[in-house]
Amino acid sequence: MRAVKIGLNSVVLIFLLLAVWSCQSGPKVEEKKRPVTSDKPNPNAIKMPDFKFTTTEGKEFTPKDLKKQTTVLFFFSSLCRHCRDNAQELIKRADELKDVQVIFFSTEPIKAIKDFRVDNKLESYANYQFMHIENKAVFDTFGSLQVPSTLIFNKHHEMVQKIIGNTFFDFVMSNIPA
Repeated sequence: MRAVKIGLNSVVLIFLLLAVWSCQSGPKVEEKKRPVTSDKPNPNAIKMPDFKFTTTEGKEFTPKDLKKQTTVLFFFSSLCRHCRDNAQELIKRADELKDVQVIFFSTEPIKAIKDFRVDNKLESYANYQFMHIENKAVFDTFGSLQVPSTLIFNKHHEMVQKIIGNTFFDFVMSNIPA
């Protein structure tokens, strides 16, 4: 009986050590370090999907309208606390993102999208654009997403990272190609 008790204690200790180790072994984000991307397109990369957004002015916006630069797409909801937190992080890091095309897109009515932009004081950033997408088109175009989600593409419009759900903003920033 004593051997079983010692064995059980050993198993519990091993699980505790594994739990502590796994909490400390996640990705470490180094300040200002960005992944290296090639100057040449990668034929094996996942390409920007063929989306169809509507601008807050009611105009169609497709991948043809994107600039040849790094693009970050944020799927958001005006009711999402994490989305509002991300908006504040984008204000703090506006200088770091001045050469990045940042597109917020939502299934909400255009008025709610405009209100989110104003309420979060994002209207003065020319590279931060706001778009509407039809609810069904989200899955058809991007696959399964939840609010918030972040899709990062390099200047060749190749996917660098797809982040489903909330994450630390430092992780988002560390995945944006320089």
